[in-house]
Amino acid sequence: MTTTTPKSALLAVLMLAAAALSTTQALAVPSTLNVQGELRDGSDAALDGTFEIRFRLYDAPGGTVVWEETLTDVVAVNGLFDAVLGADVANPLSATDFRLYPQLHMALKLEAGPGITAGGEAELPARPLTSVAYALAAQDADTIDGFHASSTPNPGALLALDANGTIPAAAFSLTELQTVLVGYDMDASDDLTTSTTFGGDVSGTYDNLQVTVDAADIGFDDSSSGLGVTTVQQALAILSGQPGFDEAIAMFPLNHSASAPVPASGDIGELGTWRPIGNKTRILKQSDASHLILTLSSNIRVGNNCAASAQALVEVRMNGGMAAPRCYTGVYRSVSSVGNINHLTPHQVVCVVENAKKGLHEFDVWMRGDTCGSVYYNWNSGQNLLLVEEVDPASVTYTREGSTVSNSYNADWSQVTGRTVTHSKASPTSLIRLTLSDTFRGNYPTNACPGFWEIRVDGAAAPEACSWAKYANTAGSGGNDHHTPGVIQCMFETLGTGSHEYTLWQRSNTTACDTYTGWNRSYPLLMVEELDENDASMSYSRTGGTTGEFTNSGWSQVGGRTVTHTVTADNKPLKITLSDTLRGSHTCSGGSVRVQVYVDGAPMAQPCQVADYRAVGNGASQDYHWPFHLVCYNDSLAAGDHEFTVWWQTENCGTAYMGWNRSQNLLMIEELD
Repeated sequence: MTTTTPKSALLAVLMLAAAALSTTQALAVPSTLNVQGELRDGSDAALDGTFEIRFRLYDAPGGTVVWEETLTDVVAVNGLFDAVLGADVANPLSATDFRLYPQLHMALKLEAGPGITAGGEAELPARPLTSVAYALAAQDADTIDGFHASSTPNPGALLALDANGTIPAAAFSLTELQTVLVGYDMDASDDLTTSTTFGGDVSGTYDNLQVTVDAADIGFDDSSSGLGVTTVQQALAILSGQPGFDEAIAMFPLNHSASAPVPASGDIGELGTWRPIGNKTRILKQSDASHLILTLSSNIRVGNNCAASAQALVEVRMNGGMAAPRCYTGVYRSVSSVGNINHLTPHQVVCVVENAKKGLHEFDVWMRGDTCGSVYYNWNSGQNLLLVEEVDPASVTYTREGSTVSNSYNADWSQVTGRTVTHSKASPTSLIRLTLSDTFRGNYPTNACPGFWEIRVDGAAAPEACSWAKYANTAGSGGNDHHTPGVIQCMFETLGTGSHEYTLWQRSNTTACDTYTGWNRSYPLLMVEELDENDASMSYSRTGGTTGEFTNSGWSQVGGRTVTHTVTADNKPLKITLSDTLRGSHTCSGGSVRVQVYVDGAPMAQPCQVADYRAVGNGASQDYHWPFHLVCYNDSLAAGDHEFTVWWQTENCGTAYMGWNRSQNLLMIEELD
């Protein structure tokens, strides 16, 4: 009998509740998961009958199996089926899995049934579970890792209130659950009183305090279904000393948050579909009024094994959805008449989130390939960092205005529309740091025709220039067309006080080519920060100049790019920035260059690295100078002086070059709160 390959559309995933882990609980709820779906064959006809289906939960698409169960009696009527998972007492679902893995994915495999190939069909693509399924973790609303609210509390063991029932602001620390202790919960609602603030008065008697602890929320509510206690001190005592409590608290960093290093994504051949690529972090935002600055620093390849044009989108998402406004960048590659294109290049973006409520927020990175070929992220880029910083709105001035702008084959300087910001400098000795996050194209449609950009102050070239260029040349090709996201950062030391206007300008090298800014991104960002020149928490160097041609298969120090910083405390978190211009693989195809920031003459434990690789199908020589903005994180240094230097090595073939047509080669060290 001829069979067709079934396909399934997962219509809904419903979680009833978690089972009780304590026999003292008054009302036990089921620890089962109800799954509804639809089975159809390759011709889109509904499948009927009894099927054997294997259900698996993965920690990520293509990741590790967390739990699985095979049901042999799943009945489909008009293609629709309904199954209950976790009913087998020997193989229950665990609420712990839903706390430990904040985004589980479910995959189905049809093992047997009408029309199913002998031996079963291939496993269908995993789908993410929705938040309803995560109600399984709600068992911790009245138990903390099995410790039930009815158990005898231990008053004062966590943190005693003073005689007035107030928690002193000086007592706050991460391990003491800072913001929760002053009375608002992590989902950004203020459930105890509308006036409670940091260090505020949480004395008083409440009707029935509820404590919630899970992977997404820790907090206190005054509700009708609480713990049976009436003061915050009693509620804290219930948490004191329970298994997993300190670990739960440590998930919620304050002021800044950095993603853990993640492996390279590998080639992703599926086009047109968004998928997460692993970079993820959370931050506990402490004020409704503050801003969050998002920085992504990694590497990307677009259109491998593709002789035509190729593109991809990369987006930083927030709380499982889009940030408001969105934070995405497009990447485009096209080199005509050379065969397959294989370029792995730096990828960086900076965005600002303004209106997020105080509370816990999660950010992660997603990517979608389009057109042709495969895409690849986090290649050879060390930390693959996603950094989130909470800042006072008064400390930054910025604009997100501006769309795509072509200079229409103009070799004269022209202002780029929308990229204008005005800042009033308060102190004659303060420093101005300027950041531009935008997308740049030069060289279109010809080879070897660079584009140039600069930031002007008050309509004229800045006395301390902030300028850069982008150059592309593939020997013998019919032309280049590359739209590349980039971040440029410069420091101004000598500007006077008062109001200054900062604007972006661009030009082409000749009238034979076009320079273009802002292609396919959520918005450009032009941001000004005024910094205290005497601030001991930062150090920087902006000299270094051009390096000339370099080739060495071993690591060598890059001249001029050195800064010494005195770290003020052991394990102080550091943000390390290298903003420069890089070329690799000159005179060949298939060569690469890697750049690292060393500390005290050695690589960091988690390398602070960026890389550039260029190859085309016909083996033509490559010559690309592109700006890059490497950002890394280090919290492992001892207090005292440390020297930060830049090192590099070439691989396979060709020469490398750093600093071409770049006015400032910025290496900066900042201590984070």
